[in-house]
Amino acid sequence: MLFYVLAFMALVSLFLFVHKLVYKRRMERSLGRKVNDRELTSLTSWMDATPDEKAGGRAAPPRPPAEDNAPRH
Repeated sequence: MLFYVLAFMALVSLFLFVHKLVYKRRMERSLGRKVNDRELTSLTSWMDATPDEKAGGRAAPPRPPAEDNAPRH
């Protein structure tokens, strides 16, 4: 029984390691720079400005909330 538990834990560990590598490469590709492990759980790494925003371009204004999602007073 102990063998099955250890085998299962090894498979889960391997899956999580591979998932981390894939996620890290996807972030590096989309951000265009190297990413450290700390940034894998940080939302600020996804908040970089896009090239058109850096060049002074204007983004579309935010859309107003839908009628049924509007705050009630």
